[in-house]
Amino acid sequence: SSKVIVLDLSGIPIQPNTEYFLHLEARTKQAQKGIPENHDVAAEQMKLPWFKKQEPETLPGSVSMVEQDDALVISGDHFKAVVSSASGRLTSYQFDGKEMIADGEGPRPDFWRAPTDNDFGNGMPVRNINWKKATLAPKLASLEARGNDRGGITVTATWELPDAGSEFRTEYTFHGDGSIRFANRLGASATEKSNIPRIGMNLCLPPEFDQLTWFGRGPWENYNDRNVSAFVDLYSGKASEQMVPYVRPQENGAKTGVRWAALTNAGGTGWLAVSDNPAKGFEMTAMPYLTADFDAAP
Repeated sequence: SSKVIVLDLSGIPIQPNTEYFLHLEARTKQAQKGIPENHDVAAEQMKLPWFKKQEPETLPGSVSMVEQDDALVISGDHFKAVVSSASGRLTSYQFDGKEMIADGEGPRPDFWRAPTDNDFGNGMPVRNINWKKATLAPKLASLEARGNDRGGITVTATWELPDAGSEFRTEYTFHGDGSIRFANRLGASATEKSNIPRIGMNLCLPPEFDQLTWFGRGPWENYNDRNVSAFVDLYSGKASEQMVPYVRPQENGAKTGVRWAALTNAGGTGWLAVSDNPAKGFEMTAMPYLTADFDAAP
């Protein structure tokens, strides 16, 4: 049998920049045939169409830049960032004197993931290999810097991707409070016809930043083609706990629909990544391993 239930959701105050969800569960009323009482039989999460946007406040603090022979050094009241003139990458970021990037391995273009069992079955590691080559060998074509109307500084790095017949551009916008906005663009290729395994960036943090907290789909790994059972919520755990130990090492541990994610040390200091499109969020992986550690492709 079925029944229509009308829920009165009126009277709930709508806070700015806040999402609202309706969470439904179906549970057994009594134990029967090996199923215990109050057993979760089914669950669903529905996003409610309530949203009140609030524009961000003007970011405080001043930003200055010094152009050195081998780098652009951008500084604010509490931070210092270094962008390499040779690689175009952010190689150092210090906040209140604390280094937040490991071994100069700041965000770099990333178009490859460790192939899965299905990938090997359809020949992806060979067919899409040019995107791995593009990840390993981008060539910096230009590096430019300019001020913006909000008092910040925007650095634009453009890399040629000759193996894929494309280019990738990143705009780093440094604000006075120490926050950085990353805007990426991958150009269309006239020569490479294979699918792109991944479009994003990869960076390494000091080992102490191993506390992961995220607002998005979880708590288990989830991907865009299989994530409806991973509800949007606030989750936390160690980065080392995010790996899924498949029999053969491969891509694993991703989270989708992430509105924001933080990697911090035990004292709460660290990085906070925030999506500028909360309705869609971003996909991320955080663990103490590199893609190369799972990659068995040629």
